Amino acid sequence: MLPHNTCSIIQNASRAAIPKVPLQYTNQNFHLSRLLLDQGFITNVTLGSPSSNNPSTFLPTDEQHRRIWIELKYRSNRPVLNNMSVISKPSKRVWMEKDEVKRWVNGARIKGVSGLKLGEVGYLKTHGYGWLEARDAARRNLSGQAMVRCS
Repeated sequence: MLPHNTCSIIQNASRAAIPKVPLQYTNQNFHLSRLLLDQGFITNVTLGSPSSNNPSTFLPTDEQHRRIWIELKYRSNRPVLNNMSVISKPSKRVWMEKDEVKRWVNGARIKGVSGLKLGEVGYLKTHGYGWLEARDAARRNLSGQAMVRCS
């Protein structure tokens, strides 16, 4: 499950115009960072330690001190990432079937989650394919757990 504070950290750093942000190294954070990079919300992802984004300081055996450093993207001194929120929570996980993913991508409200709007991106955790952008999952006819939405 994606830590709620990850979305808060990224969103708050974006609003405060902080260029680089360290995140705890987890598989969830790594996949989310990769997707944010693919969608153009961030400019770079680097592995490092809590004090440095230098890859040589990343120690694979020391889980406590591993970090993912993301470099946020800005245009005309305004953040590209305006809003980021968690959809599935530990108390309420939102699973969508293939047809529900397609309807959600097209803007329909599914299981209490408002549909994706123009310029908004949703991320799903799918079985066998890992984390995917919702439109990609809909094209592939995949179901999964709705995790995060960004705009």
